[in-house]
Order: sequence, then C-alpha cells, then structure tokens
Amino acid sequence: MNETVTRERVWDSRRTAKQRRVAAAAGHADGKLIRPAELRQVLEAVIHPGDTVALEGDNQKQADFLSRTLAGCDPGRLHDLHMLIGSVSRAEHLDLFEQGIASRLDLAYAGPQSVRMAQLAADGTVTVDAIHTYVELYARMLVDLRPDVALLCASAADRHGNLVLCQLAGQYAIDMFIGSTLQMDARANSSTVTKGGCPGSAGPRTPCSGSPSRCPLRRVHCGS
Repeated sequence: MNETVTRERVWDSRRTAKQRRVAAAAGHADGKLIRPAELRQVLEAVIHPGDTVALEGDNQKQADFLSRTLAGCDPGRLHDLHMLIGSVSRAEHLDLFEQGIASRLDLAYAGPQSVRMAQLAADGTVTVDAIHTYVELYARMLVDLRPDVALLCASAADRHGNLVLCQLAGQYAIDMFIGSTLQMDARANSSTVTKGGCPGSAGPRTPCSGSPSRCPLRRVHCGS
C-alpha cells in the first residue's frame, strides 16, 4: 500500500535561517553592536560550513579587521566556504583558502594578490567560479549568488545599526575605466587574466584565459 506524505511548503526558510543565526550571536552583542573582542566567536556562530559569504574587500581598517578575524577562525568549525569578494586586495583574503576555511571564490579584482592567487588557483587551493565586473558581482548577490552571511563595512551607520553602502556609481566608473584600458582578446572581451597573474576582470563576460601577458591582439586567445 502506497502512502502519500504531504509536506507543508516553507516560504520563509531564509528569513528563519537568518533569525537562527542572529540568535546564535546574541550572547556576544549589545543589541546590534557586536563586541569587537568577541567577533571571532560571532563568526564561528553565524557562519556554517559550506556557506556563501560576502566579504568586504577594500583596504579600510574595518575591512582589515573583518578579514583578519575571519582568517583566524577555526577551520574545524568553518570550512568549504564560497567567498564573494569584490576586491581581493589583502593577504588574509587568500589565507582563508590556504588554511582550508574557504574553497571557492567569485571576485572582480585581485591586483595586489594577483600572482599569489594565480598560483593557488593553479594548484587547486582556490576554485575560481567566475571573474566579474564589480557591478555584475554585486548584482548577482541579489539573484543567484545570494550570500548566507555578508561581512561588510559602511560609510556610516545610525544608532539603530542601519548601514549606509553609497558606491555603485563609482563602481560603474571603475568598470568603464578598466574595460577601456586593459588587455582585450580577439572576441572583444576585456581581460586581465594572464599566465602567472589574475588581477581581475572588466568585460561583460570575461573568460579566464591562458593568454600571454602583454602580447599583441592577434596573439591573444581565449579558452584553456
């Protein structure tokens, strides 16, 4: 005899998951303000293995604090993270992969860390899912790359903890600048991915090619 099991569809799974994560961090915060000395415990409480995590990538001291603290977490508790980092500009961003905390990466730019990242990608320590423009990466965070946890910095915040992030117009300008000045392949993709280095991306869909660095257009090729 066949039994039919009816399961009630859950429509607020992400909201419920967020509430559970916030509750897990409550003991380390005063309202919405996390005690700085307890940030590591908060990260290990709210981030789960395999999560997709957005990490602010700029060089402000707040971003430095976030990246250093995440890199100092216990790989036994946090591992196999999928990182979304607009600018891979700090050494700790790649320490996450060497220490086994993260394994996958979506990014837009990795200038200062480009050679090291290319080496880690070559030996399989980092799996680069895609290299985006800044705007494309941020847009996909609202569609198919929605993070489970977002670690970010703000230009300002009010007393209730509401953040103020005002830089999209600037990112458009950066994308246009990079796209108009750096290496271009025969298909008109603007790319800065070359052998031995992976500084970043600019075109609408930039392939991660094995293009020789600084070579004429006729010698640049796409694909593996």
